[in-house]
Amino acid sequence: MGVDLETHWHPTTKLNIIGSSVNYAKSSPLPSNVTRDEIEEYCYTVAQLYEQFIESVYDETTLSHREAQTWILRQFVREGAERLSFEAIGLYIWAIGRATEGDPLSRTIVSEYFDRAHAKMQAADSTLRHRDAPPYPDDVLSDPVPLWVESSLIPQLAQAREGTESFADTISRLLLSEVESIKLKNLIDAIRQEHDQIRFIGVQTVQPRWDRELPISVHVSNPSHPSKVGEADVLTVDGHIVPFSCEIRSLETSHRKMLPLFSSETPAERGLANLARALAHVEVDLSSLICTARETGVYALGMKQTPVGGGGHLVVVVPDEVTVHDGREESGFIPPDRIELIDRVLTVERVSSVLPDAYEAQTTTAFWVQHMSSIEGPTSTPTSATDERERIPTPVLRTGWVVTVGYESWIMWDSKPRHVAVIRV
Repeated sequence: MGVDLETHWHPTTKLNIIGSSVNYAKSSPLPSNVTRDEIEEYCYTVAQLYEQFIESVYDETTLSHREAQTWILRQFVREGAERLSFEAIGLYIWAIGRATEGDPLSRTIVSEYFDRAHAKMQAADSTLRHRDAPPYPDDVLSDPVPLWVESSLIPQLAQAREGTESFADTISRLLLSEVESIKLKNLIDAIRQEHDQIRFIGVQTVQPRWDRELPISVHVSNPSHPSKVGEADVLTVDGHIVPFSCEIRSLETSHRKMLPLFSSETPAERGLANLARALAHVEVDLSSLICTARETGVYALGMKQTPVGGGGHLVVVVPDEVTVHDGREESGFIPPDRIELIDRVLTVERVSSVLPDAYEAQTTTAFWVQHMSSIEGPTSTPTSATDERERIPTPVLRTGWVVTVGYESWIMWDSKPRHVAVIRV
């Protein structure tokens, strides 16, 4: 069986399409209308983008050549290129790597190389974090993250530090000193004071990445921006600082798909609790998502095999008594906007809640099911990156975006600033 390739497509796109059509069960696994020479041509073009970096990682780290190839080709995407699938990387290693004979490397083999590279990167990061005397960042910080700064900045940050203030607190204070903030509760109160008739105040959670800049919608009789909105740059929500925008609308504007913060049926205190619940579930890792589903009585979780837009279509199988909602109820299941895997983040573009009888097994891949469920699928949480990837349909995996990994450095201090330690990854 052949594949259809457009001449103007990027070589990475062509390799992904060819890789998805390789049939390892045949003696000639390549698509019928694709030759090895053509694959080599695409791969050598890709090599011009990545090979110098691959060789640098291979020469200067403990990664083997194939581990370096797999890590770089999966983690980095040049402008105009497409992220390579594991099947496409198998073609690359086979065509110009060190496996010039036999068949292309399978997805299983390539994913094993990636897992080994990931383990070495984690070990290197742990070594860096523990290169100085305790206390270590993992012991005193809730979420330590490597940070790149110029070495000349360290004395300035040290001088700006107040008392026993931590590094994170110093940076946060310096950043927030330049902006005007207002508590969400105070903003709601200010809007209510300035308008006689308020039908609804809510958050447009249907907007992509709404949690990064809260899109607040205010439905009033006389649309005009209250003064408190004009004075503030950011909101304080549950102790966190979040940028926001505020759109004033007429009373007649529909708000059916918005998360309520205030209305005749929703007092402000309940609205704040709604938002706190929604923010807590907006981005979760796959294991946490499964644990939440198990605790709330969900029967099964699945992903449609065909992507929707730039992400996946999450299917939640529930009994009649379990509700699926956006955070406006105290019980039930709140689906995430983004799902964190070990090596990427998937966007959830659409959510469907269905009863067990309405579950469509032919078009849906179940990535977790309850033990007593009639739906076939894994009943445990994933234990590795490979386990995670095998549970999600490959076309949906390709829509995921990987957190950029590059040259990192990390600052750590107790009473005095330490020197910058750099690790190449």
